[in-house]
Amino acid sequence: MIVRTLCFSAASLLFATTAHARADVVVDIDSSTGDYVYDAVAYDVTVSNVGNRNADNVELTIQLPETANSPTVYVMGNLVAADGRCSQVDTTLVCSLGRVRKGKSSTVWFDLELPQSAAPLEVEASVVTSSRENSTSNNDDLHTASLAYFDAAIQDGDFMHIEHCTGQNLTAFFECTLSPSSISFHEATFHGDGSISFANAPLGYDGTWAQSSDDHLEFTYRFNGVPQVDFVGDGVGGGCFEGLSTFTNSSTYVSPYSVCIQ
Repeated sequence: MIVRTLCFSAASLLFATTAHARADVVVDIDSSTGDYVYDAVAYDVTVSNVGNRNADNVELTIQLPETANSPTVYVMGNLVAADGRCSQVDTTLVCSLGRVRKGKSSTVWFDLELPQSAAPLEVEASVVTSSRENSTSNNDDLHTASLAYFDAAIQDGDFMHIEHCTGQNLTAFFECTLSPSSISFHEATFHGDGSISFANAPLGYDGTWAQSSDDHLEFTYRFNGVPQVDFVGDGVGGGCFEGLSTFTNSSTYVSPYSVCIQ
């Protein structure tokens, strides 16, 4: 009886070890910090095999931030350069890494210029392998960009050139620039007392503005004292702010603005 018990235990141990002798690929996104809006942000995406078997036919898919343009959706930003193992397919990068040996890793890089956006700018990476894995819960990673903005202190009497487009679900003036024919403009003067005036607007239009910091701007347009448009934006360089305007009488449409000191 004792011999049989020992033999059974050894067989059980061998089975358990074999059952967990698998690959296990993990993905991690790392990016440079402190990058300014519209500067190229450097991303490194590392795939590591923490299992005890090689991982074959490893494929990494990187979902870049997307615009809300219709009918065509674009990358929210400019893909400057990418690892030669990757191909761009619409708004994703598909990277073929081949075999990643046990205990080893492979890193893919790309540079992405990101615009100001009222919505989070997210990069998501996922990895798959044809080899069996111990776990697939670590095959995805999500990174939200954190951008720095430029100072542009507004002075009494500054004349503003304001470009904008209007649509549904838009979050960035960058989306307007992808359809230049959709852009219109108006002009306004920002006064030191926090008021806004318009040279050619119908009687009754005015506004108020404020800066909580030199890299941030908020203002409201009013008609006969009633708020009509609320803008919130950030400094993007060159004395310009970009941000999103919402309409008090509409929950459907929004209007990204570019506001530049002349």
